[in-house]
Amino acid sequence: RVGAAAPPSAAQQAPFAGGGGSAALVARRQSLPSSPAPGEVLVDASQVLGKRVITRTSGRDLGMVSCLWVDPRAGEVVSLDLDDKKGAGSTRIANVYLSRLTQIGDVVLVHDESVLYDTPLDGRYGFVLLTGMEVRTRSGDFLGKVRDFAFSPDTGAVSKLVYDDFGLSFLPVTFFDTFSIGMAEVLSIGLSGIVVGEEAKYKERKETSGVFAAIPSLLRSIGSGGGGGRAPAALL
Repeated sequence: RVGAAAPPSAAQQAPFAGGGGSAALVARRQSLPSSPAPGEVLVDASQVLGKRVITRTSGRDLGMVSCLWVDPRAGEVVSLDLDDKKGAGSTRIANVYLSRLTQIGDVVLVHDESVLYDTPLDGRYGFVLLTGMEVRTRSGDFLGKVRDFAFSPDTGAVSKLVYDDFGLSFLPVTFFDTFSIGMAEVLSIGLSGIVVGEEAKYKERKETSGVFAAIPSLLRSIGSGGGGGRAPAALL
């Protein structure tokens, strides 16, 4: 890896069908993306996590996608970490720029092994992991924790956040109610969490209904003396 490069601000996302050239670095945008362009292809982070990354030139297995780094100011996925295996005891092998990916399917394809030697774009440069982050309104109302998000593989722009009460992506989506909001509702993304406008709680969309939906809300209601949070499903 190159260790002497100046800290980049964000990775320019090359066309998704592009080859394996080095990603150029540009100044990050100052506003978050609002909505996907008509006809734009989107993928969920959950569709990428856990997939093997393979080179087109030699078919070499480089590792497994373990997380996606997001530029909090631009609201864009900039890179992916590759681990040697899934789960506990795994070791990071490399950090691959989103612009280096050539295809996402049953596996993730890159051009060649040169992706292993790019300067990592990760938390050292202010990028964040959205999964597990709290989503709150400006006044502090808790909406949930991010368990998934949709983004453009061409530009990296995040278009939608999906959250539930725990933000644990390994828990089946059928366990708890999940909700989503568009990035147009997001005011800021920081290490302390995601802040959305007050109207976001009225604009959220229910994605799934969980079989244990009432439990988290009931616990929050008891813990706060009956105030705050979403009402138990049985009371709606």
